[in-house]
Amino acid sequence: MTLQILGQTTHFIVRYDDASGAPARAVAQTLLNTVETDLVRLEVHLPTHMGGGGDPFLHPTIDIQVLNVPGGPAFASADNNGSFPGRQSRIRINPFAAAGSQITDDFAGFVFIAEMAELIMGFYGWNEASSQGEALSRVMAEELHPASTANFVNNWLAGTSPRPDWINRDQVGGGIIPPGDRDPIAFGCGIIFINYLHSQLGFSYRDICLAGGALLSERYRNLTGRVDNPAVRLNKLLDTFFGTGPIRLPSNNPFPLDAVTIHAVLLVGGFRTHRELQTMSLDDKRNTLIVELTKHSNQPVAHFQSLDDRALAGAGAVMVYLRHAGIRSDGDLRTMSDDDHRNTLIVEIAAQTGRNDLQALDNHRLVLAGMEIAASPIRAVLLIGRFRTHAELRQMSHDDQRNTLIVELAGHTGQSVGHFQGLDDAALAGAGAVMVYMRQAKIRTDAALKTMTDDDQRNTLIVEIAAQTGRRDLQALDNLGLVLVGLLR
Repeated sequence: MTLQILGQTTHFIVRYDDASGAPARAVAQTLLNTVETDLVRLEVHLPTHMGGGGDPFLHPTIDIQVLNVPGGPAFASADNNGSFPGRQSRIRINPFAAAGSQITDDFAGFVFIAEMAELIMGFYGWNEASSQGEALSRVMAEELHPASTANFVNNWLAGTSPRPDWINRDQVGGGIIPPGDRDPIAFGCGIIFINYLHSQLGFSYRDICLAGGALLSERYRNLTGRVDNPAVRLNKLLDTFFGTGPIRLPSNNPFPLDAVTIHAVLLVGGFRTHRELQTMSLDDKRNTLIVELTKHSNQPVAHFQSLDDRALAGAGAVMVYLRHAGIRSDGDLRTMSDDDHRNTLIVEIAAQTGRNDLQALDNHRLVLAGMEIAASPIRAVLLIGRFRTHAELRQMSHDDQRNTLIVELAGHTGQSVGHFQGLDDAALAGAGAVMVYMRQAKIRTDAALKTMTDDDQRNTLIVEIAAQTGRRDLQALDNLGLVLVGLLR
Protein backbone atom coordinates (compact mmCIF):
# COMPACT_ATOMS: atom_id res chain seq x y z
CA MET A 1 0.00 0.00 0.00
CA THR A 2 1.30 3.40 -1.01
CA LEU A 3 -0.40 6.54 0.23
CA GLN A 4 -0.54 9.30 -2.35
CA ILE A 5 -1.12 12.93 -1.35
CA LEU A 6 -4.20 14.23 -3.13
CA GLY A 7 -4.06 17.71 -1.67
CA GLN A 8 -3.68 19.90 1.38
CA THR A 9 -5.96 22.44 3.07
CA THR A 10 -5.33 24.81 5.95
CA HIS A 11 -5.67 22.08 8.57
CA PHE A 12 -5.53 18.77 6.68
CA ILE A 13 -3.42 16.65 4.36
CA VAL A 14 -5.61 14.21 2.42
CA ARG A 15 -4.03 10.98 1.17
CA TYR A 16 -5.44 7.85 -0.46
CA ASP A 17 -4.23 4.31 -1.09
CA ASP A 18 -3.17 4.27 -4.74
CA ALA A 19 -3.72 0.49 -4.88
CA SER A 20 -7.43 1.15 -4.30
CA GLY A 21 -7.77 3.12 -7.50
CA ALA A 22 -10.62 5.43 -8.42
CA PRO A 23 -13.03 4.64 -5.52
CA ALA A 24 -10.55 5.65 -2.83
CA ARG A 25 -9.44 8.69 -4.82
CA ALA A 26 -13.08 9.80 -5.26
CA VAL A 27 -13.79 9.67 -1.52
CA ALA A 28 -10.50 11.45 -0.83
CA GLN A 29 -11.49 14.19 -3.28
CA THR A 30 -14.86 14.62 -1.55
CA LEU A 31 -13.12 14.99 1.81
CA LEU A 32 -10.57 17.41 0.39
CA ASN A 33 -13.47 19.57 -0.81
CA THR A 34 -15.46 19.47 2.44
CA VAL A 35 -13.27 18.98 5.53
CA GLU A 36 -12.58 22.66 6.17
CA THR A 37 -16.27 23.55 5.94
CA ASP A 38 -17.17 20.61 8.16
CA LEU A 39 -14.57 21.65 10.74
CA VAL A 40 -16.13 25.12 10.93
CA ARG A 41 -19.60 23.56 11.32
CA LEU A 42 -18.34 21.24 14.05
CA GLU A 43 -16.67 24.05 15.96
CA VAL A 44 -20.05 25.79 16.28
CA HIS A 45 -20.93 23.00 18.72
CA LEU A 46 -17.48 22.06 20.04
CA PRO A 47 -15.25 25.16 20.02
CA THR A 48 -11.55 24.36 20.07
CA HIS A 49 -10.03 27.77 20.71
CA MET A 50 -11.19 27.88 24.33
CA GLY A 51 -11.28 31.64 24.74
CA GLY A 52 -8.98 32.68 21.91
CA GLY A 53 -5.90 30.63 22.68
CA GLY A 54 -4.89 30.13 19.07
CA ASP A 55 -5.63 27.47 16.48
CA PRO A 56 -4.64 24.07 17.91
CA PHE A 57 -5.02 22.23 14.61
CA LEU A 58 -2.87 24.49 12.46
CA HIS A 59 0.55 23.07 13.35
CA PRO A 60 0.88 20.32 12.45
CA THR A 61 -1.94 19.54 10.07
CA ILE A 62 -4.10 16.42 10.46
CA ASP A 63 -3.37 13.50 8.18
CA ILE A 64 -6.55 12.03 6.60
CA GLN A 65 -5.94 8.64 4.98
CA VAL A 66 -8.50 6.96 2.73
CA LEU A 67 -7.83 3.21 2.64
CA ASN A 68 -9.61 0.44 0.76
CA VAL A 69 -10.21 -2.84 2.58
CA PRO A 70 -12.47 -4.78 0.17
CA GLY A 71 -14.81 -7.12 1.97
CA GLY A 72 -14.09 -5.56 5.35
CA PRO A 73 -16.36 -3.43 7.45
CA ALA A 74 -16.37 0.32 7.13
CA PHE A 75 -14.08 1.67 9.81
CA ALA A 76 -12.41 4.81 10.98
CA SER A 77 -9.93 5.58 13.69
CA ALA A 78 -8.36 8.68 15.15
CA ASP A 79 -4.89 8.53 16.67
CA ASN A 80 -3.71 11.71 18.33
CA ASN A 81 -0.74 10.21 20.19
CA GLY A 82 -1.26 12.70 23.01
CA SER A 83 -2.92 16.04 23.54
CA PHE A 84 -3.14 18.99 21.16
CA PRO A 85 -1.44 21.23 20.28
CA GLY A 86 1.85 20.03 18.87
CA ARG A 87 0.98 16.40 18.04
CA GLN A 88 0.43 14.87 14.64
CA SER A 89 -2.95 13.18 14.30
CA ARG A 90 -4.35 10.80 11.76
CA ILE A 91 -7.87 9.93 10.66
CA ARG A 92 -8.22 6.76 8.62
CA ILE A 93 -11.35 6.00 6.58
CA ASN A 94 -12.24 2.83 4.72
CA PRO A 95 -14.33 3.82 1.68
CA PHE A 96 -16.06 0.45 1.41
CA ALA A 97 -18.96 -0.62 3.63
CA ALA A 98 -18.86 -4.14 2.20
CA ALA A 99 -17.22 -5.99 -0.66
CA GLY A 100 -17.70 -4.01 -3.83
CA SER A 101 -19.95 -1.40 -2.17
CA GLN A 102 -18.52 2.10 -1.97
CA ILE A 103 -19.74 4.34 0.85
CA THR A 104 -21.49 7.57 -0.02
CA ASP A 105 -19.84 10.95 0.05
CA ASP A 106 -22.14 11.94 2.92
CA PHE A 107 -21.10 8.95 4.99
CA ALA A 108 -17.46 9.87 4.45
CA GLY A 109 -18.31 13.27 5.95
CA PHE A 110 -20.21 11.56 8.78
CA VAL A 111 -17.16 9.47 9.64
CA PHE A 112 -14.87 12.50 9.42
CA ILE A 113 -17.06 14.48 11.85
CA ALA A 114 -17.22 11.56 14.28
CA GLU A 115 -13.45 11.16 14.31
CA MET A 116 -12.74 14.88 14.34
CA ALA A 117 -15.09 15.22 17.34
CA GLU A 118 -13.00 12.61 19.14
CA LEU A 119 -9.88 14.70 18.55
CA ILE A 120 -11.63 17.83 19.84
CA MET A 121 -13.31 16.29 22.89
CA GLY A 122 -9.97 15.92 24.63
CA PHE A 123 -10.14 19.67 25.24
CA TYR A 124 -13.22 19.01 27.38
CA GLY A 125 -11.87 16.08 29.37
CA TRP A 126 -13.83 13.38 27.56
CA ASN A 127 -12.28 9.97 26.90
CA GLU A 128 -12.79 9.24 23.21
CA ALA A 129 -12.20 5.53 23.78
CA SER A 130 -15.13 5.25 26.23
CA SER A 131 -18.83 4.70 25.62
CA GLN A 132 -19.69 8.34 26.39
CA GLY A 133 -16.91 9.53 24.07
CA GLU A 134 -18.22 7.33 21.26
CA ALA A 135 -21.73 8.59 21.99
CA LEU A 136 -20.69 12.25 21.74
CA SER A 137 -18.82 11.65 18.49
CA ARG A 138 -21.85 9.98 16.92
CA VAL A 139 -24.23 12.69 18.15
CA MET A 140 -22.00 15.30 16.49
CA ALA A 141 -21.83 13.32 13.25
CA GLU A 142 -25.61 12.89 13.17
CA GLU A 143 -26.12 16.59 13.88
CA LEU A 144 -24.10 17.55 10.79
CA HIS A 145 -24.73 14.55 8.52
CA PRO A 146 -28.17 13.22 9.54
CA ALA A 147 -28.70 11.32 6.29
CA SER A 148 -25.95 8.85 7.19
CA THR A 149 -26.84 8.07 10.78
CA ALA A 150 -27.60 4.60 12.10
CA ASN A 151 -29.96 3.91 15.00
CA PHE A 152 -27.92 2.65 17.95
CA VAL A 153 -30.34 3.77 20.66
CA ASN A 154 -32.55 0.77 19.92
CA ASN A 155 -29.67 -1.53 20.83
CA TRP A 156 -29.95 -0.15 24.36
CA LEU A 157 -33.76 -0.02 24.43
CA ALA A 158 -33.99 -3.65 23.33
CA GLY A 159 -31.81 -4.78 26.24
CA THR A 160 -32.78 -6.49 29.43
CA SER A 161 -35.08 -4.96 32.03
CA PRO A 162 -33.98 -2.83 33.74
CA ARG A 163 -32.05 -1.30 30.89
CA PRO A 164 -28.26 -1.28 31.40
CA ASP A 165 -27.13 1.90 33.13
CA TRP A 166 -24.32 3.54 31.15
CA ILE A 167 -25.15 6.97 32.59
CA ASN A 168 -23.81 6.37 36.11
CA ARG A 169 -20.88 4.37 34.72
CA ASP A 170 -18.74 4.52 31.59
CA GLN A 171 -17.59 1.58 29.48
CA VAL A 172 -13.90 1.94 28.67
CA GLY A 173 -11.10 -0.26 27.37
CA GLY A 174 -8.52 -1.95 29.54
CA GLY A 175 -9.68 -5.53 29.38
CA ILE A 176 -13.42 -4.97 28.91
CA ILE A 177 -14.62 -6.79 25.82
CA PRO A 178 -15.85 -5.09 23.77
CA PRO A 179 -14.29 -1.73 24.60
CA GLY A 180 -16.72 1.11 25.21
CA ASP A 181 -16.43 2.66 21.78
CA ARG A 182 -17.44 -0.64 20.17
CA ASP A 183 -20.30 -1.61 22.49
CA PRO A 184 -23.53 -0.41 20.79
CA ILE A 185 -25.57 -0.97 23.98
CA ALA A 186 -23.26 1.22 26.06
CA PHE A 187 -22.80 4.03 23.57
CA GLY A 188 -26.45 3.72 22.45
CA CYS A 189 -27.40 4.64 26.02
CA GLY A 190 -24.94 7.54 25.88
CA ILE A 191 -26.39 8.82 22.61
CA ILE A 192 -29.96 9.06 23.89
CA PHE A 193 -28.84 10.66 27.15
CA ILE A 194 -26.78 13.36 25.40
CA ASN A 195 -29.80 13.97 23.15
CA TYR A 196 -31.94 14.21 26.29
CA LEU A 197 -29.62 16.84 27.79
CA HIS A 198 -29.58 18.82 24.56
CA SER A 199 -33.07 18.47 23.08
CA GLN A 200 -35.22 17.84 26.16
CA LEU A 201 -33.46 19.94 28.80
CA GLY A 202 -32.13 22.55 26.36
CA PHE A 203 -28.39 22.60 27.13
CA SER A 204 -25.96 23.40 24.32
CA TYR A 205 -23.41 20.79 23.29
CA ARG A 206 -20.66 23.12 24.46
CA ASP A 207 -22.26 23.45 27.90
CA ILE A 208 -22.66 19.68 28.10
CA CYS A 209 -18.99 19.20 27.28
CA LEU A 210 -17.82 21.90 29.69
CA ALA A 211 -20.03 20.76 32.58
CA GLY A 212 -17.22 18.71 34.11
CA GLY A 213 -17.35 15.26 35.61
CA ALA A 214 -16.11 11.84 34.67
CA LEU A 215 -19.58 10.38 34.02
CA LEU A 216 -22.69 11.51 32.16
CA SER A 217 -24.55 11.51 35.48
CA GLU A 218 -22.02 13.93 36.96
CA ARG A 219 -22.32 16.22 33.96
CA TYR A 220 -26.13 16.15 34.36
CA ARG A 221 -25.91 17.16 38.02
CA ASN A 222 -23.42 19.92 37.28
CA LEU A 223 -25.68 21.29 34.54
CA THR A 224 -29.02 21.07 36.35
CA GLY A 225 -28.09 21.36 40.02
CA ARG A 226 -30.28 18.33 40.69
CA VAL A 227 -29.16 15.46 42.89
CA ASP A 228 -31.53 12.76 41.62
CA ASN A 229 -30.52 9.75 39.53
CA PRO A 230 -30.67 10.81 35.86
CA ALA A 231 -30.88 7.21 34.63
CA VAL A 232 -34.09 6.76 36.62
CA ARG A 233 -35.42 10.08 35.34
CA LEU A 234 -34.71 9.21 31.69
CA ASN A 235 -36.21 5.73 31.95
CA LYS A 236 -39.37 7.05 33.62
CA LEU A 237 -39.81 9.61 30.84
CA LEU A 238 -39.40 6.97 28.13
CA ASP A 239 -41.72 4.54 29.92
CA THR A 240 -44.38 7.21 30.27
CA PHE A 241 -44.36 8.22 26.63
CA PHE A 242 -43.67 4.87 24.94
CA GLY A 243 -44.67 2.17 27.44
CA THR A 244 -42.72 0.00 29.86
CA GLY A 245 -42.20 -2.90 27.46
CA PRO A 246 -39.56 -3.20 24.72
CA ILE A 247 -39.29 0.06 22.79
CA ARG A 248 -38.17 0.74 19.24
CA LEU A 249 -37.72 4.36 18.24
CA PRO A 250 -37.54 5.65 14.67
CA SER A 251 -34.48 7.77 15.46
CA ASN A 252 -31.74 8.26 18.02
CA ASN A 253 -33.40 11.47 19.22
CA PRO A 254 -37.10 11.29 20.19
CA PHE A 255 -36.90 14.60 22.09
CA PRO A 256 -38.46 16.92 23.01
CA LEU A 257 -41.24 14.87 24.55
CA ASP A 258 -43.95 17.32 25.53
CA ALA A 259 -46.72 16.96 28.07
CA VAL A 260 -48.19 20.21 26.75
CA THR A 261 -50.49 18.82 24.06
CA ILE A 262 -53.70 20.21 22.58
CA HIS A 263 -55.52 17.42 24.44
CA ALA A 264 -53.88 18.44 27.73
CA VAL A 265 -54.70 22.13 27.27
CA LEU A 266 -58.37 21.38 26.60
CA LEU A 267 -58.53 19.09 29.62
CA VAL A 268 -56.62 21.21 32.12
CA GLY A 269 -58.31 24.35 30.86
CA GLY A 270 -61.71 22.82 31.59
CA PHE A 271 -62.83 23.29 27.98
CA ARG A 272 -63.67 19.60 27.47
CA THR A 273 -64.09 16.58 29.76
CA HIS A 274 -62.14 13.32 29.65
CA ARG A 275 -65.13 11.52 28.07
CA GLU A 276 -65.73 14.24 25.49
CA LEU A 277 -62.09 14.20 24.42
CA GLN A 278 -62.20 10.43 23.86
CA THR A 279 -64.61 10.89 20.95
CA MET A 280 -62.81 13.83 19.32
CA SER A 281 -60.36 13.65 16.43
CA LEU A 282 -57.18 15.71 16.48
CA ASP A 283 -58.79 18.15 14.03
CA ASP A 284 -61.79 18.51 16.36
CA LYS A 285 -59.49 19.16 19.32
CA ARG A 286 -57.45 21.63 17.29
CA ASN A 287 -60.52 23.57 16.15
CA THR A 288 -61.91 23.64 19.70
CA LEU A 289 -58.69 25.13 21.05
CA ILE A 290 -58.62 27.70 18.24
CA VAL A 291 -62.11 28.84 19.22
CA GLU A 292 -61.11 29.08 22.89
CA LEU A 293 -58.00 31.08 22.06
CA THR A 294 -60.00 33.58 20.02
CA LYS A 295 -62.36 33.94 23.00
CA HIS A 296 -59.45 34.60 25.34
CA SER A 297 -57.32 36.92 23.19
CA ASN A 298 -57.80 39.78 20.75
CA GLN A 299 -56.69 37.79 17.71
CA PRO A 300 -58.79 36.20 14.96
CA VAL A 301 -59.37 32.55 14.15
CA ALA A 302 -57.08 32.81 11.10
CA HIS A 303 -54.08 33.68 13.26
CA PHE A 304 -54.39 30.52 15.33
CA GLN A 305 -55.27 28.39 12.30
CA SER A 306 -51.85 29.29 10.88
CA LEU A 307 -50.04 27.72 13.85
CA ASP A 308 -48.84 24.13 13.80
CA ASP A 309 -50.03 21.76 16.50
CA ARG A 310 -47.12 22.35 18.85
CA ALA A 311 -47.27 26.13 18.60
CA LEU A 312 -51.05 26.05 19.04
CA ALA A 313 -50.74 23.93 22.18
CA GLY A 314 -48.06 26.28 23.52
CA ALA A 315 -50.23 29.36 22.99
CA GLY A 316 -53.14 27.57 24.65
CA ALA A 317 -50.99 26.51 27.60
CA VAL A 318 -49.87 30.09 28.27
CA MET A 319 -53.47 31.33 28.14
CA VAL A 320 -54.69 28.58 30.49
CA TYR A 321 -51.81 29.25 32.90
CA LEU A 322 -52.68 32.97 33.07
CA ARG A 323 -56.34 32.10 33.80
CA HIS A 324 -55.75 29.30 36.32
CA ALA A 325 -53.00 31.14 38.16
CA GLY A 326 -55.14 34.24 38.55
CA ILE A 327 -52.54 36.42 36.80
CA ARG A 328 -55.08 37.96 34.40
CA SER A 329 -58.89 37.90 34.27
CA ASP A 330 -60.81 36.74 31.22
CA GLY A 331 -61.62 40.39 30.52
CA ASP A 332 -57.93 41.27 30.55
CA LEU A 333 -56.97 38.34 28.35
CA ARG A 334 -59.45 39.38 25.66
CA THR A 335 -57.58 42.67 25.20
CA MET A 336 -54.22 40.93 24.66
CA SER A 337 -52.48 39.10 21.81
CA ASP A 338 -50.94 35.67 22.37
CA ASP A 339 -47.54 37.40 22.33
CA ASP A 340 -48.80 39.75 25.07
CA HIS A 341 -49.88 36.65 27.02
CA ARG A 342 -46.41 35.19 26.67
CA ASN A 343 -44.58 38.35 27.70
CA THR A 344 -46.84 38.80 30.73
CA LEU A 345 -46.07 35.28 31.86
CA ILE A 346 -42.34 35.82 31.36
CA VAL A 347 -42.45 38.89 33.63
CA GLU A 348 -44.38 36.98 36.31
CA ILE A 349 -42.12 33.93 36.28
CA ALA A 350 -38.96 36.04 36.22
CA ALA A 351 -40.17 37.93 39.30
CA GLN A 352 -40.82 34.65 41.05
CA THR A 353 -37.69 32.72 40.06
CA GLY A 354 -35.07 35.34 39.22
CA ARG A 355 -34.45 33.59 35.90
CA ASN A 356 -33.20 35.78 33.07
CA ASP A 357 -33.30 33.19 30.29
CA LEU A 358 -37.06 32.90 29.86
CA GLN A 359 -37.22 34.67 26.48
CA ALA A 360 -35.14 31.83 25.07
CA LEU A 361 -37.73 29.23 26.13
CA ASP A 362 -40.61 28.23 23.90
CA ASN A 363 -44.11 28.39 25.37
CA HIS A 364 -44.03 24.73 26.42
CA ARG A 365 -40.87 25.19 28.48
CA LEU A 366 -42.09 28.54 29.78
CA VAL A 367 -45.24 27.03 31.25
CA LEU A 368 -43.28 24.15 32.78
CA ALA A 369 -40.87 26.68 34.28
CA GLY A 370 -43.82 28.48 35.84
CA MET A 371 -45.11 25.28 37.39
CA GLU A 372 -41.58 24.18 38.33
CA ILE A 373 -42.65 20.58 37.75
CA ALA A 374 -39.15 19.15 38.03
CA ALA A 375 -38.26 21.00 41.21
CA SER A 376 -41.65 21.11 42.93
CA PRO A 377 -44.47 18.94 41.58
CA ILE A 378 -46.51 19.80 44.70
CA ARG A 379 -46.56 23.41 43.53
CA ALA A 380 -47.72 22.34 40.07
CA VAL A 381 -50.60 20.31 41.54
CA LEU A 382 -51.77 23.25 43.65
CA LEU A 383 -51.63 25.54 40.63
CA ILE A 384 -53.33 23.22 38.14
CA GLY A 385 -55.92 22.23 40.73
CA ARG A 386 -56.66 25.94 41.29
CA PHE A 387 -56.16 25.55 45.03
CA ARG A 388 -53.77 28.51 45.13
CA THR A 389 -52.96 31.33 42.72
CA HIS A 390 -49.58 32.13 41.24
CA ALA A 391 -49.22 35.15 43.57
CA GLU A 392 -50.18 33.12 46.64
CA LEU A 393 -47.71 30.37 45.83
CA ARG A 394 -44.91 32.93 45.58
CA GLN A 395 -45.36 33.67 49.28
CA MET A 396 -45.53 30.05 50.44
CA SER A 397 -42.68 27.91 51.73
CA HIS A 398 -42.34 24.32 50.62
CA ASP A 399 -43.82 23.15 53.92
CA ASP A 400 -46.77 25.49 53.46
CA GLN A 401 -47.38 24.11 49.99
CA ARG A 402 -47.08 20.55 51.25
CA ASN A 403 -49.53 21.12 54.11
CA THR A 404 -52.00 22.83 51.78
CA LEU A 405 -52.01 19.84 49.44
CA ILE A 406 -52.44 17.47 52.39
CA VAL A 407 -55.54 19.40 53.49
CA GLU A 408 -56.96 19.37 49.93
CA LEU A 409 -56.36 15.63 49.58
CA ALA A 410 -58.03 14.95 52.90
CA GLY A 411 -60.99 17.04 51.67
CA HIS A 412 -61.21 15.19 48.33
CA THR A 413 -60.72 11.58 49.49
CA GLY A 414 -61.99 9.38 52.23
CA GLN A 415 -58.64 9.42 54.01
CA SER A 416 -57.21 11.38 56.91
CA VAL A 417 -54.62 14.12 57.15
CA GLY A 418 -52.37 11.67 58.98
CA HIS A 419 -52.34 9.29 56.00
CA PHE A 420 -51.07 11.97 53.63
CA GLN A 421 -48.60 13.35 56.16
CA GLY A 422 -46.90 9.96 55.99
CA LEU A 423 -46.14 10.32 52.26
CA ASP A 424 -42.91 11.76 50.91
CA ASP A 425 -43.08 14.70 48.50
CA ALA A 426 -43.12 12.60 45.32
CA ALA A 427 -45.89 10.31 46.55
CA LEU A 428 -47.90 13.26 47.88
CA ALA A 429 -47.64 15.12 44.57
CA GLY A 430 -48.60 11.94 42.71
CA ALA A 431 -51.72 11.40 44.85
CA GLY A 432 -52.63 15.06 44.35
CA ALA A 433 -52.11 14.84 40.59
CA VAL A 434 -54.48 11.87 40.33
CA MET A 435 -57.14 13.63 42.41
CA VAL A 436 -56.85 16.84 40.38
CA TYR A 437 -57.00 14.92 37.10
CA MET A 438 -60.18 13.12 38.24
CA ARG A 439 -61.75 16.49 39.11
CA GLN A 440 -60.58 18.45 36.06
CA ALA A 441 -61.53 15.68 33.66
CA LYS A 442 -64.89 15.21 35.43
CA ILE A 443 -64.33 11.47 35.78
CA ARG A 444 -65.78 11.63 39.28
CA THR A 445 -67.66 14.33 41.20
CA ASP A 446 -66.28 15.81 44.41
CA ALA A 447 -68.90 13.85 46.34
CA ALA A 448 -67.79 10.59 44.72
CA LEU A 449 -64.09 11.34 45.30
CA LYS A 450 -64.82 11.91 48.98
CA THR A 451 -65.88 8.26 49.31
CA MET A 452 -62.67 6.90 47.74
CA THR A 453 -59.14 6.24 49.00
CA ASP A 454 -56.20 7.58 47.03
CA ASP A 455 -55.57 4.02 45.84
CA ASP A 456 -59.21 3.76 44.65
CA GLN A 457 -58.73 6.98 42.72
CA ARG A 458 -55.53 5.67 41.14
CA ASN A 459 -57.17 2.42 40.06
CA THR A 460 -60.18 4.26 38.65
CA LEU A 461 -57.90 6.48 36.60
CA ILE A 462 -55.96 3.46 35.34
CA VAL A 463 -59.20 1.93 34.04
CA GLU A 464 -60.21 5.19 32.35
CA ILE A 465 -56.85 5.81 30.69
CA ALA A 466 -56.49 2.17 29.62
CA ALA A 467 -59.87 2.40 27.91
CA GLN A 468 -58.74 5.59 26.16
CA THR A 469 -55.23 4.54 25.14
CA GLY A 470 -55.28 0.74 25.01
CA ARG A 471 -52.18 0.62 27.21
CA ARG A 472 -51.89 -2.33 29.57
CA ASP A 473 -48.75 -1.31 31.42
CA LEU A 474 -50.23 1.53 33.48
CA GLN A 475 -49.91 -0.27 36.82
CA ALA A 476 -46.13 -0.09 36.35
CA LEU A 477 -46.16 3.73 36.25
CA ASP A 478 -46.10 5.97 39.28
CA ASN A 479 -48.98 8.42 39.72
CA LEU A 480 -47.25 11.36 38.02
CA GLY A 481 -46.44 9.16 35.05
CA LEU A 482 -50.01 7.87 34.96
CA VAL A 483 -51.42 11.40 34.84
CA LEU A 484 -48.93 12.35 32.15
CA VAL A 485 -50.14 9.47 29.97
CA GLY A 486 -53.67 10.80 30.38
CA LEU A 487 -52.55 14.20 29.09
CA LEU A 488 -50.64 12.97 26.06
CA ARG A 489 -53.43 12.20 23.64
